[in-house]
Amino acid sequence: MDIERDIRTLDELKTDTNRVISDVRAGKRPVIITSKGEPELILIPAALLKNRRTALKAACDLATV
Repeated sequence: MDIERDIRTLDELKTDTNRVISDVRAGKRPVIITSKGEPELILIPAALLKNRRTALKAACDLATV
C-alpha cells in the first residue's frame, strides 16, 4: 500500500473529483477515502471488478490497514 496514492480525504474528493477518479483509473487499484481520519469509502476501478476475486482481495488488503 502506498499511503500517498491509496488514501485520500473526502475533502480532496469533493474539491478535485476528476483528478482523484483519474488517479484511481490510472493506478488500477482501490483508493480509500477518509473522513475525519477514519475510512469512509473505497473507490474500486471498474477494471478490477471484471475479476471479482481480484477486487475482493484488493478491498480486503486495504481493510487490514
